[in-house]
Amino acid sequence: MGLLTNLTQLWIAKIGLVGTIPPEISQLTNLKDIVAYNNTLTGQIPNDIGDLENLSRLDISNNTLTGTIPSSVGLLLKLEDLLLSGNRITGSFPPSMGNLQELKQILLSKNLLGGTLPAEFAFLVNLTEIGLDGNSFTGE
Repeated sequence: MGLLTNLTQLWIAKIGLVGTIPPEISQLTNLKDIVAYNNTLTGQIPNDIGDLENLSRLDISNNTLTGTIPSSVGLLLKLEDLLLSGNRITGSFPPSMGNLQELKQILLSKNLLGGTLPAEFAFLVNLTEIGLDGNSFTGE
């Protein structure tokens, strides 16, 4: 996968893909879109996902991913769409997600997330759609 350095879009949705997200994906620094929903991806979101500085869409919804949302997601300053619904992601929001000023859509429904929304979310002025149902959030 590391040889595909000019790849800008990775669309592998609904193809029955099984396995983990390879850590080498972080070497594809020209990626703008990762669309891999409705597969059977397991394991965690790679910690170095933040190396994909050109990423604007991350859709890995409806898989069986576990673990937490890595704080490096907050380095994806061009990210507009973060779609992680329908997995088994645990933990809470990393405060670094408040850095995602371009974020328009965040769908995290049907996971195992909890805690409160960080105050930094108030600064996400471009956010037009948020889905958090099916989790265990507290507070206002």
